[in-house]
Amino acid sequence: MVREYTFKHILFMLAVIIFITAGCSSSPPARFYTLNPLNNTNINRNNTYREYNDIVAIGPVIIPDYLDRPQIVARAGRNELTLAEFDRWAGSLKEDVARVLLDNLSTFLHEKQVSVFAWKRAIPFDYRVTVNFSMFDIYPDDYVILKVSWVIFDSDGGTVVTMNDSSYKESIDGKGYDAAVAAMSRALAGLSRDMACGICETVSYEEEE
Repeated sequence: MVREYTFKHILFMLAVIIFITAGCSSSPPARFYTLNPLNNTNINRNNTYREYNDIVAIGPVIIPDYLDRPQIVARAGRNELTLAEFDRWAGSLKEDVARVLLDNLSTFLHEKQVSVFAWKRAIPFDYRVTVNFSMFDIYPDDYVILKVSWVIFDSDGGTVVTMNDSSYKESIDGKGYDAAVAAMSRALAGLSRDMACGICETVSYEEEE
């Protein structure tokens, strides 16, 4: 009786293991995404800031906590979010956003003789721009909403030169998260363009004085 019970118990455990293994093997593979900057020429920012008239430091860049996670987050309703378990960011979303802004601004401002760097205390700068995202949400298969405030500080880091609130809405052209991430990149391009205009106006105004 004991042997029979033990044999049945072993068979049951084997069946459970096979079932779990089969379930795991049938899970879809994870997909990874990155935001993309505008198409630009390769601009070497290393040790070139001395050649430019003005140096602009970008940072810190702040995004909402609910977005700062590996999974892509989408809106399911006004008060509900969904996490895409198998659609993930290839790295940190906050660092990805900062990278794209830096690349885009370098493209827009390169011809204006304005050099753009990630904010580091070791590099002297003429202006610093802080960027605070209040919303960067995906409404699946519909559109992306970006709301952000950005502030330009003088070289002392404590004097506000100008403050701006910006909002962008980009349609998602296609299905799935690949199309949604592309729409997010376009929203960042619009923000970058407006930031570049604001920086140029600030630089020009200071030079006139």
